[in-house]
Amino acid sequence: MISVIMSSFLSDYPKCANRREDRFRFAVRSFLKQENKNSELIIISDGCGITETIWNNEFRNESRIIFDRVPRHKEFSGTPRNHGISIANGSLICYLDSDDFIGPSHLSIIIDNFTADIDWCFYDDYCFVGHNIFKKRNVNIKEMRIGTCSICHKKEIDVKWEDGYGHDHNFIKKMLEKEYVYKKISTPQYFVCHVPVRGNHFDIDNPNYSFESQEKRKH
Repeated sequence: MISVIMSSFLSDYPKCANRREDRFRFAVRSFLKQENKNSELIIISDGCGITETIWNNEFRNESRIIFDRVPRHKEFSGTPRNHGISIANGSLICYLDSDDFIGPSHLSIIIDNFTADIDWCFYDDYCFVGHNIFKKRNVNIKEMRIGTCSICHKKEIDVKWEDGYGHDHNFIKKMLEKEYVYKKISTPQYFVCHVPVRGNHFDIDNPNYSFESQEKRKH
């Protein structure tokens, strides 16, 4: 089994995505559409009553969704993810942010490529660039152009999420320092829908999307 961890705090904070409640619903439904059914989504409410209300009203009866809560922590706390890992049933762990989504083959691609000789893997993702267009983003370990959405690891690894901005980089650096075996796999289907520095948002009301060509777009 593969476990998908989602930390959720849906109140506004600086540079957050718009319509956070709707994006949370969209992200959860993208998990439910996965081809691989030997999976679970673990939603950890970071002291967020909004998250709990939506889960209780709309997703409580979904057998593959586990809900739990932790007290509210400061922004970019590692506690929700650490707690999610601790209660996960899967032998593999990956992540889904509450304002992103995954394509239907995402988990199947990870499972098919996660060989027995590795402890973790990483992969490219697709980043929203505007007008419902996504561009494949080349994830690079050496330059640390990598984040939470681009990794999957065994539950048993001895690394914890820390607090603070950049905790995803710190988590990956610790796996490298401990010399866990890894490889890059063929690209699954993770879609990053909101980039704070760009301030734009994927239109979830019109979820048809396309991909930018490898050539530079003309403006």
